[in-house]
Amino acid sequence: MRQPRLLWVAYLMVAAMLLSWSVPAWGQSEATSGAIRGTITDPKGGTVPQAKVTVKNLGTGYTRETQSGDDGYFNIPLLPVGTYELRVEKAGFATLVQSDIPVTVGGAAVLNVELKLGAASEVVEVKGAAPLIETTRTQFSSVVDDKAVSTLPLHGRNYLDFVLLTPGVVRDNSGNRTGDINFGGLKGTYNSLEIDGVDNNNNFFGQSLGRTGSRAPFQFSQEAVAEFQVKTNSYAAEFGRAGGAVINVVTKTGANDLHGAAFGYYRDNALNANKWELNKLGKPKPPLTVWQFGADASGPIVRDKAFWLFDYDAQRLQVPNPVCIATACQPAKADPFIAPLILDYQKTLDQNVFMGKLDWRLTGNHNLSVRYNYQRFTGGSLENSGDTSVRQHTGDSLVHTQTLSGNLVSTLGARWINEFRGQWARDSEPGMANGTAPEIQLSAGGSLILQLGRNNFSPRETTIKSGQIVDNLTFLSGRHTFKFGADFNIQHILNFFPGLFGGRYSYVSLAAFQASKVSGTPTCSSASCTYTQNFAGAGTSGPTTHPNITEYSWFVQDEFRARSNLTLTFGVRYDLQTNAKPSIVNPDAQLPTLDVNTGQMKTDKNNFGPRVGFAWSPNMGRPLVLRGGYGIYYARTPAILIATAHPITACR
Repeated sequence: MRQPRLLWVAYLMVAAMLLSWSVPAWGQSEATSGAIRGTITDPKGGTVPQAKVTVKNLGTGYTRETQSGDDGYFNIPLLPVGTYELRVEKAGFATLVQSDIPVTVGGAAVLNVELKLGAASEVVEVKGAAPLIETTRTQFSSVVDDKAVSTLPLHGRNYLDFVLLTPGVVRDNSGNRTGDINFGGLKGTYNSLEIDGVDNNNNFFGQSLGRTGSRAPFQFSQEAVAEFQVKTNSYAAEFGRAGGAVINVVTKTGANDLHGAAFGYYRDNALNANKWELNKLGKPKPPLTVWQFGADASGPIVRDKAFWLFDYDAQRLQVPNPVCIATACQPAKADPFIAPLILDYQKTLDQNVFMGKLDWRLTGNHNLSVRYNYQRFTGGSLENSGDTSVRQHTGDSLVHTQTLSGNLVSTLGARWINEFRGQWARDSEPGMANGTAPEIQLSAGGSLILQLGRNNFSPRETTIKSGQIVDNLTFLSGRHTFKFGADFNIQHILNFFPGLFGGRYSYVSLAAFQASKVSGTPTCSSASCTYTQNFAGAGTSGPTTHPNITEYSWFVQDEFRARSNLTLTFGVRYDLQTNAKPSIVNPDAQLPTLDVNTGQMKTDKNNFGPRVGFAWSPNMGRPLVLRGGYGIYYARTPAILIATAHPITACR
């Protein structure tokens, strides 16, 4: 349980900070960019005010300028990730140029530079990257940079596997959430995935778009990912809709140089040993082949102004699916009705992913980025497969996702910066069927041994169409970086799930199944067999539901550089999730007497999340940073948890 007194204390702290500021609180995004900041001093340690500071992206030529304040402090936020050059100019001092400064997503390169006395025409070049330890970051996070993404080995090419490098993170390999990422013991449902600053979550299943890892192998190519940041604790008010971690991914962009690469990987089962259980049954080693191949290219359209990037990634994978390998299942092979169906088959996991991206510096103050990503996955015989399911009982699992997103960063004077982001996305995940006959389940000793006919929920479909608009505004005022942002996300959901609408026969044993056959056709007329079938309730849409979700969020925040070695953050975020109400009310006359109304969907409207944090770097002659924070975070409620409240079905 939360402690109400502590909650109200946090609210009052944030409110006091907001009321004490003499200027509005505006926002800077950390979702797609980083920052360069620091202090400029002279040879005697005095601060240098009104020095001209220019940063330049060495890959694209993108430049930004500012001036140091009266205390010598400068801050240039909202820089696209990449490698930069810093140039500092001031009359009476030699010009300082420092190159090879890495700017990572959500990070800040802190540079404390010293100017030498001399003419401005003199240039002092400094070689060396920014410090590895970020002394101003208050949240607990990890960055997987471009070097790690491009050089570390990755089986399966799912870039999200790099998240496993973060402490306290494991894959969920149990139940129907296999492939989810667990942070600190929290299920993957509580995480939020953002790509280029926009939402990339399937809010019906509570997983990523395309259900990466649990169904399709990946939605974005590893070659298209520049780097990403994993925020696990005390993250800023800009980020929400997650009780676990926020995974913040940035895709690559084109540059002034023309780049291109091609790759291919091949694996064959010829070098693998046979499985123990197959050797015991005298079965040969089944075939297994994996092909992964693709290419990417990028370059300039207009040097220092417009750039393009294209990426293609493909997989062709065949996985053997042996059937009826358990000892209790072997007698079924002697049954003339079942034996022709017990054949091993191949599951296929075939996918194509395309991504195109355009970056265009419209003017010196406006930078536009547009990205389109397309995924098409076919999981042949992947629906409810396994050693108890014959091929007739499965079907193809399909995944088709499309995302079109844009990001416009506008510099509105020396202190104001606005970032507008938008996205249209479509995630379609139909499941097909290989058969039409009713489902038959055979058990032995209380355990399921074989499934025939069409599985009870196929064919099915879950399709989500979503749109999102995000706007963040930054105001720089001395030692303060004020932030304000708003986010609107709507998802229209079609869920067609005909669970048991085709009927199912369940037999307690193979003998019971054989005894029930009349003229060679199975029947269900004894206590050793049960038959179950669902029907649409009167006036309902049956297996079709539309549990739509709409999300509203806003935040205010201040990042305050209280001292040269102490950074404080204060903020508050508000999240509101509304869910579509059921179209009808359960007509059961007893429900009103119990004060139960199945036609309503209550909305939680008090989701205020205060955030406070600090980063302190004591002067101890060694790189040391102490970080801490407090916050309240609200995760999403996946629509699958409430979808069953929409239809009314009858069971027989």
